[in-house]
Amino acid sequence: MASFRGARAALWPLAVLLTVLAGCGFQLRGQAALAPEFQRVALQGVDVYSELGNSLRALLEANGAEVVEVDPSGVLWILEQRFNSDVTGLGSDGKAREFRLSYRVRFRAETDDGRLLVAPDEVRLFRDYAYDQDQILGRSAAEEDLRRELTREAAWLVLLRLQAVPET
Repeated sequence: MASFRGARAALWPLAVLLTVLAGCGFQLRGQAALAPEFQRVALQGVDVYSELGNSLRALLEANGAEVVEVDPSGVLWILEQRFNSDVTGLGSDGKAREFRLSYRVRFRAETDDGRLLVAPDEVRLFRDYAYDQDQILGRSAAEEDLRRELTREAAWLVLLRLQAVPET
């Protein structure tokens, strides 16, 4: 009996937290309400097998859209995507020690007949990282991990922008 009371007492704060979060409208990342124009969506301007293409396709499909090549109801155009790496800090020896990796994705969305749903917009993301000159392989692996992370986050932000399109 004592262990049951202990378990109940331990779950009480969790129940209160979940009730408060539910009451304020908080939702976990997951299903996004997409306008009907995005129920059958084509991806243009991006290789569907690239990191960004894969991320967008997976997110769209997870949110009820069907990514198609023929007869779409909406088109998501990736106008530009660009990574840039800049030195942000030097060591006492004058060699680069810190970098900033930035990622920019420009996009727009329209219906299959060309009506603009999302005017050209962009997502910009940045990550800073340090690197040891003696571990060149570690730097390239860390930068590649950051590129994947930025790409997935950019895809999520594009999806959130599509979610903001009002239903017509």
